[in-house]
Amino acid sequence: MLAVLLIYTTAVLTVAAQMNLTPLGNATQSSLHYSGKPQNAIEPPDSNKWSFDKCTHTSYGRTKAWWMFTFSFGYAYITDIKIYYREHFAYRMDGFKIYVTNTSTIPPDGYLCYEDPDPGLPNITQTIPCFQLGKYVIYYDTKGDGTYGTWGPTVELCYVVIKECPPSYYGNLCQSRCPVNCSGPCDLETGQCTDGCINGRFGETCELDAQCFTDSKMTNCTPEIYQLNPLSGPRGGGTILTISGKYIGSVNDSISIDISGVRCHNVTVGKPHFNGGATFTIRGEGFYNVEKITVERVDKHCDVLEDTSVVCKTPQNRRNQPNNQTVHVHFDDLTLPVNVEYVEDPTFEKFPVVYEYDKESSIQIKGRNILSGARLEDYRIHVGLDGSCLLTDIDMQLITCFPPKSVPRTNKTDLNTVHVIVDVGNIKAYIGDLHYKVDINTLAITVGIMTAALITAVVISVFAVIIIRKKKKRTIQEFEIELMTREEMIREASRKGDYFFL
Repeated sequence: MLAVLLIYTTAVLTVAAQMNLTPLGNATQSSLHYSGKPQNAIEPPDSNKWSFDKCTHTSYGRTKAWWMFTFSFGYAYITDIKIYYREHFAYRMDGFKIYVTNTSTIPPDGYLCYEDPDPGLPNITQTIPCFQLGKYVIYYDTKGDGTYGTWGPTVELCYVVIKECPPSYYGNLCQSRCPVNCSGPCDLETGQCTDGCINGRFGETCELDAQCFTDSKMTNCTPEIYQLNPLSGPRGGGTILTISGKYIGSVNDSISIDISGVRCHNVTVGKPHFNGGATFTIRGEGFYNVEKITVERVDKHCDVLEDTSVVCKTPQNRRNQPNNQTVHVHFDDLTLPVNVEYVEDPTFEKFPVVYEYDKESSIQIKGRNILSGARLEDYRIHVGLDGSCLLTDIDMQLITCFPPKSVPRTNKTDLNTVHVIVDVGNIKAYIGDLHYKVDINTLAITVGIMTAALITAVVISVFAVIIIRKKKKRTIQEFEIELMTREEMIREASRKGDYFFL
């Protein structure tokens, strides 16, 4: 049994999963001193070098000072916040706090991500982890200038980076993908599906389907048999049967199988062979500067789409290993680990007979686990040698697509029959043959043209024969007349006693 890969990003892919959100919102602050506006903190460059047009600056002599960033799209999953404070002025940020909140209330009433501890002055550049969901990020200070004491709290931020974890990820480093059957975002710490499940699944991570039931002690699932091979054998017995399916047991289970009342002995459960080939995207900076980016046990190099993103393929699962494995991505001399969880391969039903295609309708390909570890864009449906089926809809059990209207090239004897192959990851599954129906009107026109051409050829041949015969007959008659004329001349010359030479 094969399986496709579901990628769970780790520290390496934290870059892939995260993005800077400050271009996607607006900044405000408690007050304004000269031109030190709040937007300066979210506009490059990322530097501590200070000037009024590059950094924020609130007014002096206040009891509290704050800077607030508001997301334009609502809630965001914050993973970390990096701040660049004014160089040489660390004493003015002494005792600052960072909040992630759902309201713009001041003082902040949300989650306290960080509070600068005493004693000592804070670093003017620091990254603050804050794995929290919210609408606002607030820098808040009520202590301020503890060195000179007369200025009060002042905000002088030169640059702020707010990193997000997309809703489909979770974990301390935003390194794990939420279960594929979650109805919405999962719990940020545990990965549990807090908004329920789709596709009839249930369980804390939607790992159980409708064939499973639970009691107080364990979960049981009804076995699903997909395939039995071979389908026949000698009457004397001894045939080794291979059963493929779902929930049919593991290597540690006690399993019994009866066929027509006869108990099978020596039942062995094999571990599935997971196929690999799923793609994942790494986002960051400077990929154009890397000579080559590779994944272990994958022959093809990763594709650098642009300087900030690269697409790689996952390797095959190692046999006799757990589903969660660590693979390594190599960036020239740098090697970084990636945590990968392998899931069961999709399987597809073959066409029972040659599929008759009318050149207009869509075709449907049935299967199981079609979207386990794969997306619509990962699929390619090949029709013939150079045709593609346009995908319009896909779910866990069904693919709908439109083949090309004209017949692609084929390697079959019948030029109107082509093969159909599903291509996803490292899987290439032959589904069956597609036969393009011949249009009746076109056939009638073709037959009519050929008939007319045949009749025309016959008529021309008959006329040619007639003309040739007439010409031959005329030539013979002229020759006979000429002979008769010459004989008459010879006879006449003989009577007169003259000589006559032909």
